[in-house]
Amino acid sequence: MTRSTACRAHWVSRAAWTPWPPRRIRFVVGVDLGQSTDPTAIAILEHVTGVLDKGSDYDRHCGLTEHLQTKAERVDVRHLERLPLGLSYSAVVQRVSDLLQFDRLKRERDEARL
Repeated sequence: MTRSTACRAHWVSRAAWTPWPPRRIRFVVGVDLGQSTDPTAIAILEHVTGVLDKGSDYDRHCGLTEHLQTKAERVDVRHLERLPLGLSYSAVVQRVSDLLQFDRLKRERDEARL
């Protein structure tokens, strides 16, 4: 049995296999502290790195698409907020702290410590 035939038989038996290559996701939190006439701004960005794979599911499963993959990255704005004028710095710190408690951001922080 050739590699292609063996792979095809294995592919048919694993219909639930997920075809997406692994990727890395990181979050970046930026805070621009405002002044008396300039409001504070908070931004949370999601930075995703991975590959664009132009192969078929079958080719990807059999490991035949490495030459069709190109590195890719994107940045998505996940949260953008402008706080009201006159807010105390302690209230700003509390708001940023509250935002960092979201589950996805907490997982990212915990994984970065490993």
